[in-house]
Amino acid sequence: MELARCLGYAPLAVLVAAGTLGLARPPAIAGAAPWAPAPCTGTATRPPGRPLLARSTWFRLEPVLDASGTLAGQRLIVGAGGRVRSLALPPESFASGSGGMILVGADDGAGSVLRVLDAARGCTMTLATEPSVVRSAVRASDGSILEHRVDRTTRADLGVWRRPRGGGPAGRILPALPADPAFGPTFTTQLLAADGGGVVVASCGEQACRTRVLDGVGGWIGEVDGTGPVLGLANGRLVVRDACGGWPCAVLSVDPAHPADRRTIVTAAVHAALDVMGRLVYESPDGSTHTLDLAGAAR
Repeated sequence: MELARCLGYAPLAVLVAAGTLGLARPPAIAGAAPWAPAPCTGTATRPPGRPLLARSTWFRLEPVLDASGTLAGQRLIVGAGGRVRSLALPPESFASGSGGMILVGADDGAGSVLRVLDAARGCTMTLATEPSVVRSAVRASDGSILEHRVDRTTRADLGVWRRPRGGGPAGRILPALPADPAFGPTFTTQLLAADGGGVVVASCGEQACRTRVLDGVGGWIGEVDGTGPVLGLANGRLVVRDACGGWPCAVLSVDPAHPADRRTIVTAAVHAALDVMGRLVYESPDGSTHTLDLAGAAR
């Protein structure tokens, strides 16, 4: 059974974990050369005016399974400057970004290491090592790093932390969400960077997500409950999938400060994502792909 058809009947948490926030992924890449990037000399931060991700650079994270089907590691595939290279990572790893500067996290069972991989220069710089498990992280628009952590021993959620631009200790900006029987256990936590250093945190259970939104200085904007995964922010509103439990689902626009203000943008979408211009790109049930300028959509 093909993946898209199988996931159409999967619970919400499986859809989020499988990366269904974007459009269909390309097939696995077999020709990536093994890569051990050297430490960056000087600074790995982008020069003024340089986009966070070069348009000619791309990356993806692939699971590596052993003979029994157990996750044995991850493989980060990076394409830049006409070269495709592969970086071996432990099972509990992640990568985020949208261009040449890729934030990579890896946990070896004793500590989590955060690194910046400069794909264009072919080098890496270590940002921090944490005793707790950093499950995911993203670079905010102000240059700070947003981290979601769990306790190494109990795996209890430790909330979201912000590491200042240029390094230094991180401080917690959001605690873990309290348990709620209406949502059940949180299976996945989704971090998205918003304009001005803001952050969107979606905590998703089996059927629905609870999403919190902060501004760039840690000020509370609002919480939106009972939706599917978050696609992003556009015109100050959350763009989310409906919590319909499968495919296709409606795509909604929600005001995080007034969560009752929910408006349908698309009635049925299979895959959906926001592009770098803030437009909604989605696949209809008939297989056709569409692009919607959200500035002119229902607001």
